[in-house]
Amino acid sequence: MGALHTYGFLNAKVRAMRSNLLLSNQYKALSAAHDFRDLIQLLSQYGYEARIEEMGHPDPERLEMALRSEEVRRLQLIHAKSSRPLSNVFHHILEKFEAERLKWVLRFWFQKRGETNAFLLDPILYLVPAYEILDAPTLDDVIGLLEKHPFRDALVDARPEFEAKKSLFPFELAIDREQIRRFFESVKRMNRRDRRICHELAGIEIDLENLGWIERFRQYYQMSSADILTRLLPGGNRLSEDQLRQIVSDGNPGSVLTKWAKDIPIPAQGAPNEPFTIQNLELFLKHVLFQRARKAFMEFPFSVGAIMGYHLLLRIEMMNLRTLIQSKVYGLGADEIESRLIY
Repeated sequence: MGALHTYGFLNAKVRAMRSNLLLSNQYKALSAAHDFRDLIQLLSQYGYEARIEEMGHPDPERLEMALRSEEVRRLQLIHAKSSRPLSNVFHHILEKFEAERLKWVLRFWFQKRGETNAFLLDPILYLVPAYEILDAPTLDDVIGLLEKHPFRDALVDARPEFEAKKSLFPFELAIDREQIRRFFESVKRMNRRDRRICHELAGIEIDLENLGWIERFRQYYQMSSADILTRLLPGGNRLSEDQLRQIVSDGNPGSVLTKWAKDIPIPAQGAPNEPFTIQNLELFLKHVLFQRARKAFMEFPFSVGAIMGYHLLLRIEMMNLRTLIQSKVYGLGADEIESRLIY
């Protein structure tokens, strides 16, 4: 009776919400759009008209921020209708957006940019005084403005490294680690089946984030392999510690991808005989995430499967839309764009 009460109504709701996600024919039409203006017109026909109308005169950056707000809005609908322990889990899923928003505000403050945008101001769970932070003269003032924010202590702990390196990455990494810790702490209160589903799906997301961090550490900070490994996020699902060490040390994840190809019927991306790159592996992992999210959607109906599945299918749709936006900005062709989409 507990599972029926917790999941019965919500499963029906998320299945109805899933029917509004973009279909393959819509992705093909979006890929073939002539330019960014045509892309906007199509999105207006595919369920995003309200967000586009709110923007007035959309540009790529404002559209990306509007899509983030739309993703939050849809997840808030689920959170509002959920009961414990699921409501706790969705609270911490929404904290992921709080973490992202705080990182954006800190970047704007660090770069001394006076402007802000709607995504930074829209309420999610906590008050983030964006304008006050942007005007704050010192880091002490910034931390003081975040006195009741759940990620404040992570910033305090990372402050010595920030001051030593004059870089935001210690703060961003500390925020990510704290968000992951809080999420998995909330999952502990769920039953065994739900814990398995949450750990697997969240773990693949963490794998993707770690690949992004590896690229950043190499490209922007020229860190040693040993230093990179100490900074990667915990909780990954598909990339073991040994595999991460191999990727970091030689920069070629081909053997990792080859092992997975035996178990996962998803073709590897890339031309024949071309060495796999981290970008190839990242695209492959997105396919894995998509496959597992769809499978989770078909899990036992009175479980977290359909709800977590919808959350990640929605996240993949937003990844696809950001890819489409950037592809139109750079004038990529329809075939090249489609090869980068996950559906």
